[in-house]
Amino acid sequence: MSDDEGYNGWANRETWAVALHINNDQGWQESVHETLRKFRASSGPWGPNGYTWTESEFTNAHIAGAVIRENVEDRLYPDPDSQEDWRAAAQEIADIGSLWRVDWTELGASFLSDLAES
Repeated sequence: MSDDEGYNGWANRETWAVALHINNDQGWQESVHETLRKFRASSGPWGPNGYTWTESEFTNAHIAGAVIRENVEDRLYPDPDSQEDWRAAAQEIADIGSLWRVDWTELGASFLSDLAES
């Protein structure tokens, strides 16, 4: 990837924005880390949604990205009865832009790297 194809070291602006929002909110960051830890430690060879951890870094990053995507979507599309959650989510959605452009595998690799360092 050349510099003109990415954004601040990420695949694109949307991927950067999701990472920025998660990493700038300690509670959200810890939630993502804890979710990934639990997912990796799930009993048996299969994790939630039929995914399994392998020795392949790409496969693990892809799976971690899917877990992060679910976490992000849960946060950005909260309980319809909670107006406060919706106000916060609306601002985050406006900052991030389109979730379909997010490189979830890149986010997964980044967060797995964070876990390996801690």
